Amino acid sequence: MRTELPSIFERLDLLIRSATSEPAEGRETLIQSATLLLETVVQLESELSEVRRALAEKDNLLDSLRSRAYRDSLTGLMNRWAFDEALARSHREPENTQTSAVIVLDVDHFKKINDVYGHAAGDTVLREVGTILRNTLPAADIVSRIGGEEVCASLSDTGLTEAARLAEFVRGTIANARHNVGTASFQVTASLGVAVAAAAVDSSTVESADRALYSAKQA
Repeated sequence: MRTELPSIFERLDLLIRSATSEPAEGRETLIQSATLLLETVVQLESELSEVRRALAEKDNLLDSLRSRAYRDSLTGLMNRWAFDEALARSHREPENTQTSAVIVLDVDHFKKINDVYGHAAGDTVLREVGTILRNTLPAADIVSRIGGEEVCASLSDTGLTEAARLAEFVRGTIANARHNVGTASFQVTASLGVAVAAAAVDSSTVESADRALYSAKQA
């Protein structure tokens, strides 16, 4: 369509120029040809608008599907697949020489929360913990729910001291938050593990943070 429209306009301009120099008896034919060309232009413009609208709807649908594929529906955080993809991308990019950190968090005694207050309360806790993480770790490259009550945050250009400070701040914020579900009002705690990588975070860094988390739970 993009190549046809200029050609039509050129022909239409030629017809208009010719009509002004043609004898009266030939002008009618030229006018009919010009009218037909104008109708063709209008039709093509209409079809082009429809194509653009359809493409816009397709892009919106793809964006929606992409968001659903990468986000955890309960917390709004990225899901495990998105987290793994982010790790893979970080290793495809130019070499990173900055220290990176991972913070892994697990809500303590989560099964007991579900048993005592109900699964709706457990869902509320996870949503509110997700909100706390987004608010307390705004510089995180990605915050992801990687399974059950476990959440992982990846932070580039962050050393061990800063990562540990952030983890303690998150832990304190979660411990001080009160969760209200129906007539119940309660608080929860969380255990956290921290690990750093000399460059980009990878699966071994996450495993190290998981081991630190396990140690924290045993303390």
